[in-house]
Amino acid sequence: MTNGISGSNNIKRNNWVKLWGEKIDYIEYQMNQKGKKYPIISESIDYFIGLGENAISYIKDTELELKPNVMLDNLVVSHKRIEVKESLFSFNNPLNLIIDHKARDVAEYIKSGFYNKKNVLNELIIYLKYNNLSPYGARLLFGRLLFPSIYFDMFESILNEEIEEKEIIKIIESINEYEDLLFDILTLLKKKNPLKDLEWLKTHI
Repeated sequence: MTNGISGSNNIKRNNWVKLWGEKIDYIEYQMNQKGKKYPIISESIDYFIGLGENAISYIKDTELELKPNVMLDNLVVSHKRIEVKESLFSFNNPLNLIIDHKARDVAEYIKSGFYNKKNVLNELIIYLKYNNLSPYGARLLFGRLLFPSIYFDMFESILNEEIEEKEIIKIIESINEYEDLLFDILTLLKKKNPLKDLEWLKTHI
């Protein structure tokens, strides 16, 4: 199985920089076409696109500055999305299975858990006691936490008329609290790994 975060097979979803860039391009196009129809999204989208671009830069820097650890950074069976409210059946749904770095599932669980009021920081502390992360893997984890996948997923659901626009308000209203969580996780991960600081996150605190 291939090491690192670059891959081209359809089942592989580990080229985050490319996929995230395409996602942001798609969202910007949709907003240019339909933005007036969604006033709540229009007021918040710039922040979340900026967060997404920050995540892309973070991962790009990681790939330039660090190498994957042969033992710790192998690609594994992962999930497109992890939801803390999922049933065991949906968790094992083969249509949700992909190949990616283990940081994907951890990050998506943390994001989903945060918006479902779980104590995800404590869960991450316990996880790290029993699971080693390389410096490369720790930075992938934090980079993925920066990317606002839940907001963007909800954006697409609103465009597809699967949910009402007002549903996204709960994500918007949690911005400051989520930034607090990002700072706490960055501090936690830095205890064992040389993660880069984010000046805007330090300023927020």
